[in-house]
Amino acid sequence: MTQAEFITKLHHAGDTYTFDGNIVGATEHFLCTGSLVVNGDIESGVALVVEGDCTVHGSVFETSLTATGSVRVDESFIGSGKGKILSGHDVWVSTINGQAIVAKGSVTIGVEALKSDITAYDKINATIARIVGGKIEAGTEIIVKTLGSEAALQTKIYLGNRKKLIQRLTDISNEEKNLNDSLPKINDSIYKLNRMKVDGIVLSADQEAMGTRLRTMRDSYPRQMELFKKEIEQVNALLKEKSNATLSVREAVFENVLIDINGYKEVTDSSLYGVRFKVGATGLLKEPL
Repeated sequence: MTQAEFITKLHHAGDTYTFDGNIVGATEHFLCTGSLVVNGDIESGVALVVEGDCTVHGSVFETSLTATGSVRVDESFIGSGKGKILSGHDVWVSTINGQAIVAKGSVTIGVEALKSDITAYDKINATIARIVGGKIEAGTEIIVKTLGSEAALQTKIYLGNRKKLIQRLTDISNEEKNLNDSLPKINDSIYKLNRMKVDGIVLSADQEAMGTRLRTMRDSYPRQMELFKKEIEQVNALLKEKSNATLSVREAVFENVLIDINGYKEVTDSSLYGVRFKVGATGLLKEPL
C-alpha cells in the first residue's frame, strides 16, 4: 500500500478520519492529517504518523506509530521489539509484549505488560494489570496490581524526574558548547560573503539566502544563550524540590524487581504484598497500602 492508496481508503468526518480494515506494511511513511480511527489492525512494517489522536480497534504489531495526541489500542501491541508508539499525550493499551511506548502524558495498561520498554512523562496506571520484565519509567507515579513474577524474571522500575533532569543539564552543556564552537565559523562565513560584495562580486540568490540565514543564527546567539541560562536555573530549582513520586503495588511484588526512585535503589529479595515505595529522609521507604 502506498500513501496515495492509504489516503483513498480514509473516510472523513469532521476532524477525524476512519480506516476500515488492516493497514499493511509499505516502503514509505503514511501520514494522516487529523485524528484517525482504525477499524482493524496495523500490520508489521508500517510507519504511521497521525496529526491528532489515534484509536486502533484491533492490534498493533511491528509498527512505528507516532501521534501528536493520544493513542488507544483496544487489543494487543506485540512483536519482537521493533515496534514503537510515540504519543504527544496519553496511551491506553490492553496488552503490550516486547514493544516500546513513549508517552508525554500517562500510560494505562489494561491487562499486562511483558518484557516491554515503557516511558511515561507523568504516570503509569496498571491498577488491574501485571507488569513482568522489561524497563518501566514514569515521572510521578506508578500503580500496578502485580509486579514481577514468581519465576523472578528481572523487572526494572525507574520513577521520578531526577535522572531526566540531570541528563537535561548535560544536554544543555553540550548544546552550549556546539553553539559556541559554531559561532566563529558563522562569523567567518558572513565575513567572506561581505568581502565578496566589497570586491564587486554579485552574489547568487542562494548565497544571499545563506547570508540571511547566517546573520539570523548569529543575531539569535545571545537570546539562545539566555534561554539556556534560564533553563539551567529552572532545572536546578526542580532538582532541589522534594519528590513525592510513589510506586504502589496493590497485590504482589515478587523477587528480583529493581526499584529506582530518583536514584534511591533497591532490588527485592523476597515477595511483598500490598506495599507502597517512596523516598523518605533515610532513603527508599516501604509502607503498607
